[in-house]
Amino acid sequence: YTAEHYDARKEQPGWDTPDFDAKGWRNIYTTGAPSNNIVAQALHPIRNVREYRPVSLKKIDEYTWLYNFGQNMSGVTRMKVNGPQGTTIRLKHVERLDSAGCADMSNIDVHYRPTDDSDPFQTDILILSGKKEDDFMPRFNYKGFQYVEVTSDNPLDLSEENLTAYFMHSDVPPVGKINSSNNTLNKAWQASNASYLSNLFGYPTDCPQR
Repeated sequence: YTAEHYDARKEQPGWDTPDFDAKGWRNIYTTGAPSNNIVAQALHPIRNVREYRPVSLKKIDEYTWLYNFGQNMSGVTRMKVNGPQGTTIRLKHVERLDSAGCADMSNIDVHYRPTDDSDPFQTDILILSGKKEDDFMPRFNYKGFQYVEVTSDNPLDLSEENLTAYFMHSDVPPVGKINSSNNTLNKAWQASNASYLSNLFGYPTDCPQR
């Protein structure tokens, strides 16, 4: 329901290589198997099926930028950005805008009951390393969105190249398509198909935001 928090200052280069010195890490815990019958997954894999570039980018102020990807989707975004060490960036994923053209989450965060603002709904939090270009894409969650409001506690000069969106779902092969002379019918089919795929993550869900 919320998102990922990533502190790039804590990265340990080489942690995934055989020669990495992990003496400061805690030992693993052993546990029993979840089932006596362990088999390969039979479902279609969940993948980033399609990449979307922003169709527009609006600078709201020195600290806030609004990306529009032109398509409501389930998935994640990937941010590549440089900035001072310790800069905190928040990426709020929403489906609509308010009357002022800013991110509006009132249609979905009504279902969320936080105790404080440390873990906001559908909002990734990235803390920059300050050493290089930080490259962040969530690995453990997804959102439902069309717009992403990027806010920073330090002024940042962003462009359309800094953020990419990925439509994520079970990578099922299509078995049919509707294409008619009626544009309204075509759009209705496209919207229905996209809505179904946005709610297909191993099994059907009711909505991708929560």
